[in-house]
Amino acid sequence: MQRSSSQFHISACMFILFAFLLPNSPIAQNQFCDNDVTKAINHLYVKYSRLNKAEIKTQIDSLIAILPDSCNRAKIESKFVLGRFYKDNSDFDKANSLFNEALVLAENDSKSVYKKHILTHKSIILHRQGESSKGVDLLENAYNISCHQDSLTCLKYNLSILVNKATIMLNINRYDEAIDSYLLAEQRLKDYGLKDSMYRVSIYNGLGNIYQDNIADLDMAIEFRKKTLQFVPNGHSIKYKLYNNLGNTYKKSMELDSSIYYFNKTISASDNPRNLVVPNQGIGDIKVIQEKYEEGIQYYKKAVRFSNETKNLKFIESSKALLGKALYLDGQFKESHKLFLDVFKNYNEEERIEYETEEMRRFELLNKVALYDSNLSNDFYTHLLTVDSINSSETILNLEKSASKYEALLLRDSLARQVLLKENEAEKVKNYRLSTALLIVSLLLLGGLVYLFRKRFLGQKIKNETLVFQNQELIALNKQLELRATSHIEQKSIGNDNEISIKSKDKTYFVPLHNIKYMQAEDDGVRIYYDDISKWSDISLVNMQKQLDDSLFVQIFRGTIVNINHIAWINTNTLKMKSGAELKIGRTFKPQIKKMLES
Repeated sequence: MQRSSSQFHISACMFILFAFLLPNSPIAQNQFCDNDVTKAINHLYVKYSRLNKAEIKTQIDSLIAILPDSCNRAKIESKFVLGRFYKDNSDFDKANSLFNEALVLAENDSKSVYKKHILTHKSIILHRQGESSKGVDLLENAYNISCHQDSLTCLKYNLSILVNKATIMLNINRYDEAIDSYLLAEQRLKDYGLKDSMYRVSIYNGLGNIYQDNIADLDMAIEFRKKTLQFVPNGHSIKYKLYNNLGNTYKKSMELDSSIYYFNKTISASDNPRNLVVPNQGIGDIKVIQEKYEEGIQYYKKAVRFSNETKNLKFIESSKALLGKALYLDGQFKESHKLFLDVFKNYNEEERIEYETEEMRRFELLNKVALYDSNLSNDFYTHLLTVDSINSSETILNLEKSASKYEALLLRDSLARQVLLKENEAEKVKNYRLSTALLIVSLLLLGGLVYLFRKRFLGQKIKNETLVFQNQELIALNKQLELRATSHIEQKSIGNDNEISIKSKDKTYFVPLHNIKYMQAEDDGVRIYYDDISKWSDISLVNMQKQLDDSLFVQIFRGTIVNINHIAWINTNTLKMKSGAELKIGRTFKPQIKKMLES
């Protein structure tokens, strides 16, 4: 049974008195190191994450004061607990100092898990200080500390280290290494003969997150998320979070029926409000996508109710914002306006980024316009969907300023109409039409400016990120590549005399066409890659292309031409050469690439 702080003090004082009466007795010291004080410290060490942090500080300070030097492990654990306390309070210098003292003591102790535990928390500090790469190196050192073959705790901690390492690498965009770390953890589970299913849950859920959020391979994300569900222990509440994750992944891939199925699994089985916010938001999103706004509103209202029960600010504000969006789309502008006022009244820019509310800011501004003229707001909304202009905080800010200007214009015109109504009804109608026309022209101009902004600053990024080839096309093209590499299909004969001359600086090189791998425009000339070298020539890419065999070479980007016999594989918007080079594919060159490979 856990003792209170006062009980610890009484027990500790009794042991001090005993040690004082027999100061030279090793038996007394051994007994002291195996009784209430060290047990209390070990309790704080093992149960730290579940205890009240303020009480931990009070208790550990009291216990350290009565802990003799002979209790080495208790000293390690006490300094470690204090280090964690200061780390959690962002006093990293103090925390590091205590961790280092504990590490020195741990060097004299045969229990490797202490050193692994300390190094792990030092790596977390480095990560929070922006030195994530050093944190990864520290975790590597912790992992390499050998465990006794019978130390199950130490072996399990190796798995935790690999998962933590993957998490840090993910945050610094080292996705491939993060995947490798997760897969190594999976292999170590087998090597150690461990059956702990929660480690597998952490591993597969982490892999699912990477493939969904960082690699955008939703098929692989779904595969790992389903695999995660296979290992959830019976009755463990984490399965609801995993259902919700899978529902969101299916929603992102637009497999809406499957998404609703997994959201409903949570709704039908869980009574915990924290589990029920996400599925109600998710199904609400789907209903809005399907333009079933009334149904979407009902699900969002449930999400708001469950969010209020959790008292979680992120849940509350995101649910209200989603409900406001659905009310706007359903034409309930006054109700939507009230919700958006409530959502944004206390927000600063950092919170907007944290809660991903930029899209909701767009709907709030559109709703403001709709309060004066719903048709105008609808036209503006349709226009924004067409140009897809709301992609940055800067654009949101410009739109907000523009909307405020239009509000002022509309309000001014409204007051003017009241005055003119007394004088001349016809004149009022005339002025209203003129002001409306002026507003529409202004909106069209704004739309044009936004379009030009997007085209100039974002167009290339969007173009590069757009998939050039779809999955079915990739399968067919890569099969053609494999067939070309492995079969004995007769190709067009290229003799040794079929070569081109490359003038580079003061020398001219004669290179067989079939040896050329690819070439790229560079510095008012072209760089040609062949064999294991490359040469630059001052000839333009266009003139170089005229010398090439159009059945062997194909342009894949505005500044890149490749030899198709040197292609290893083609991806959605890149291809990889057999030499290892990975090159971008331009969307406009897709037809001629397909034509050449399929011919």
